[in-house]
Amino acid sequence: MRAACEQGAPFDGVLGFSNGAAAAAVLLSELHGAGGVPAPRFAILCAGFLPPALVGAPRLPIASLHVVGRNDKRVPLEQARQLQGLFVEPEELLHEREHLVPQRSPETEAVASWLSAWSASQRPASRGPG
Repeated sequence: MRAACEQGAPFDGVLGFSNGAAAAAVLLSELHGAGGVPAPRFAILCAGFLPPALVGAPRLPIASLHVVGRNDKRVPLEQARQLQGLFVEPEELLHEREHLVPQRSPETEAVASWLSAWSASQRPASRGPG
């Protein structure tokens, strides 16, 4: 992914689960710190945690949705919320289940709705007549 961004073929966003969410956060932090490289502009991070390497790191100015489970025993809610602190304006989707990527309709619809809203916010503002 880093090579693609460096070659001018950037990704709009990243999706990570558990360790993959932590790895995505590290990659986002590195890419946002490497001036001139187009970095992803959003992240959807499920059951993620803040990697020790990012404690005290500058906050990332990208849209982020953090999907966390109230009953997650592997990444408790407090740890998941530490990862949210890495982002300027994180949004949280809290579900009642454990350590998983939600697959039930209410949660998947919420993720799809968030992604649609993000996509709409990226479109140029339409001009009125005249």
